[in-house]
Amino acid sequence: MCFQSKLQIAALCGALLITTACGSLPKKDENTPSSSSSTSTADAPILAASADPRADVVKAMKASLDAKSFRKRMTTTNSSGSNINSTIEFVAPNRAHITQDMNLSSGSIVKKEMIITDKDSYVKNGDASWQKSPMDLGDLLAQFRDPKIIDSLTEKAEVKYLGADTLDGVPMLVYQYTIKDLLGKGNNMVTKAWIGTTDSLPHQTESETDMDMGTGKIIHSKSTVIYYDYNADIKIEPPTL
Repeated sequence: MCFQSKLQIAALCGALLITTACGSLPKKDENTPSSSSSTSTADAPILAASADPRADVVKAMKASLDAKSFRKRMTTTNSSGSNINSTIEFVAPNRAHITQDMNLSSGSIVKKEMIITDKDSYVKNGDASWQKSPMDLGDLLAQFRDPKIIDSLTEKAEVKYLGADTLDGVPMLVYQYTIKDLLGKGNNMVTKAWIGTTDSLPHQTESETDMDMGTGKIIHSKSTVIYYDYNADIKIEPPTL
């Protein structure tokens, strides 16, 4: 498999991974969606940091796995000189709509759009027509929503509480966790997560990841993910072929 294909698959994996994190806190602009949940939190209890930061992050992960839907925007840069901008819509248990703009180190630009509906997956490259994919991306999506991700955090991660912060005026608790060999040997991830104090959900993550692409070198990537529209009424249907 060529490096570009591996990079695209890695980007898809990153886009699907619920607990993916990223690089630096982005400035709010008129095109940046609010990080707040679509569910009213007026009467929600206020979350406070506990004496066990690992338990706090596990609670947030479980809450994200329980969400029936969400949207997220993801920006990734890596040491190979590539950068990827992704927008993801997700509806539980296994429907997703993903758009990606990939600026590769070669200077080429790759635009890709994917729709996953249960066992069926569809891919659109650039301005080409939609094609049904032979890959079962629904299973891939299910794997990244596997509760074993939480087990990995519980068993492997080093977790610490960094303090309080706000996103778009919404109070957050900030945690950092480090997981080694998450997706295989040499694939290490350090993540900062902003967790809402009224819904216990992750609203932003920042991560740095070292990934072995099987090319004899480690690719270092930085990603920023903004989550929004939790539990919104999102419709994802197969495209017209």
